[in-house]
Amino acid sequence: MIRSQFLKIITLIFIISIFNSCSDKKSNNKADNKKSEKVKKETTFATEKICDVTELILKNEAQKYSVGDKLNIEVKIIDTTKPIDSIQCYLDNKKISTLIKKPYSYNFDTKLLSVGQHNIKTISFISDKSKDIKELQVFLVSDIKPKKITYKVLNTFAHDKRAYTQGFVYDNGYFYEGTGQYGESTLRKVNAKTGDLIGSLNLPSDVFGEGIVLYKNEIFQLTWQSLVCYVYDKENFRLLHKFNYQTEGWGITTDGEDLIMSDGTSIIYYVEPEFFTKLHQFEVCDNNGAVNNINELEYVNGFIYANVWQTDKIIKIDPSSGKISAVINCSKLVPKEYVGSRDNVLNGIAYNAEKNTFYVTGKRWPVIYEIELD
Repeated sequence: MIRSQFLKIITLIFIISIFNSCSDKKSNNKADNKKSEKVKKETTFATEKICDVTELILKNEAQKYSVGDKLNIEVKIIDTTKPIDSIQCYLDNKKISTLIKKPYSYNFDTKLLSVGQHNIKTISFISDKSKDIKELQVFLVSDIKPKKITYKVLNTFAHDKRAYTQGFVYDNGYFYEGTGQYGESTLRKVNAKTGDLIGSLNLPSDVFGEGIVLYKNEIFQLTWQSLVCYVYDKENFRLLHKFNYQTEGWGITTDGEDLIMSDGTSIIYYVEPEFFTKLHQFEVCDNNGAVNNINELEYVNGFIYANVWQTDKIIKIDPSSGKISAVINCSKLVPKEYVGSRDNVLNGIAYNAEKNTFYVTGKRWPVIYEIELD
């Protein structure tokens, strides 16, 4: 009886061990198969064939292209031993068309594009499953000539000649001003009518102050090459926090929702105010090309008004297209002692929404002008 039970137990253990062994083999086989499939996929991706059988050319090649011009591209076959199944055309990484028969050409319509740099790309799919990728860049200038805006001077106000003006804002009877130069950079609040200094804050001596903007109850102040934006309480200039950015800081304004920033090039950036993260950017052009040295900014009624450093001009920019729609020549406002100066130039635009007037000044100018645009 005991021997019979012992044999039954031994037999049961043997059967269980065989079952587990089979189960482990199935599990290992599944894992091996998955591993094999993964390796196969990675190998397939890594060995994707890129060949060189075409040439991408602009048939209507010109020295300058304007928004609205047709861009006629042609994919020229330079290796006839490899038949092409189809060719996909892309504009700024967006698929536009697929070409399936000769001649492999396409007309890009640019009338809805912004000014600045654009990328054209073609991907040719070869019958042997390889690909040929070609790209070219086209720069579009504005298709409109900027209008000339005239103005009349309504008032003049005193301005501190020591103030190297970098940022300029008007709000409820006060000017808020950011000034530059190492060891001289400040943030200040001034009574617009009397010129009296209401409050002032000195920036660290190793920082060059730049543009400022009022956003809700805070003041954002850029720095030139320190890559830091200071954020202060509007009422007492108490430092609330700092943000870092990746480019130089020049001018800054707001459309009420986002911040709008310049860096001294022809590029303008939109930045969200909570974390100072870049949202998008666009290039600024007139009918001749890109306009560099964009400095102090002011957003008014859907347009950006900007000083162009070392000029007497204020340009009016359409942010939806990057086109300069108008130019204001302020040469008659430059103080006599600064005519021809490369340093104490026009720089400072503030807007009075109640009166629909602008305040303009310059670096170390003794005067602020209130002007009305015609």
